[in-house]
Amino acid sequence: SNLTFTKGVGTPKYMAPELLNGQKYSIAADVYSLGITFFEAFAWKDAFGDVKYFFEIPELVSNGKRPDDKCLSDVERGLLEEMWAQKRKERITCEEVVDIIQKMFDKTKNENF
Repeated sequence: SNLTFTKGVGTPKYMAPELLNGQKYSIAADVYSLGITFFEAFAWKDAFGDVKYFFEIPELVSNGKRPDDKCLSDVERGLLEEMWAQKRKERITCEEVVDIIQKMFDKTKNENF
């Protein structure tokens, strides 16, 4: 089962909606989790830090809520929206994430030098 794969542990704020709903693990779940991690790196704040009770996060995520991304650039927001899409089949692949991050890096490098 999925809980066997994850050993029933993990931080709910990083868990993809399908895992929270008992569906099987796929690489798309890792893309979702990486999206949450990227949010925290881009925004310099805790994902779901505005949620009063930690135990509410799984229900919020299952219902489509994501961290408040208004503080992010359009490029960052666009990347994250593709990474943390509610349906795993709508998420971008790891390869696409790498391509987009590389383009972001190249653009920043060219602007700063």
